Amino acid sequence: MSKHYHVDKIYTSSLKRACQTAQYLEKLTGLSAIKTDKLKEFNNGLRAGLPYDEAYKKYPKVELPIHASHYGQESKLNFRMRIESILSEILSQNSDDQTIVIVTHGGAITQLYHTLLKLPIDSKIKFGSGDACVHEWTIEGDKYYINFANYCPYNNS
Repeated sequence: MSKHYHVDKIYTSSLKRACQTAQYLEKLTGLSAIKTDKLKEFNNGLRAGLPYDEAYKKYPKVELPIHASHYGQESKLNFRMRIESILSEILSQNSDDQTIVIVTHGGAITQLYHTLLKLPIDSKIKFGSGDACVHEWTIEGDKYYINFANYCPYNNS
């Protein structure tokens, strides 16, 4: 990474896996990552930590309006607002000529794309993201470029 990018700042989710990835990047860049709860994955409440099949057997999917939640989860609206808020903060705190790294999770990455592209909150468009994959954007004023998405330089398969 340090061979290809001059990184100015690293922002990371405060969750363990993201922090571990950020620590690796800290060693490569000599920077200290900025940890924030706003980059956490969707809070899935009572399903958290359960295997997928067990979670949905115990707590079946329920269709709700975007502002409502169940099983102790955050609502889709609150998740989107949280991600919009942190992206706005990051963009306002940094200039177009800086290289910023954001270390986060799949659902949060999808919401970052939805925010950037101004997609509706209930959009069914998903943006895949493998473990430790890179999504590169260039932001120049009001112009946004998605240079590549879900690039996995360390994937040998």
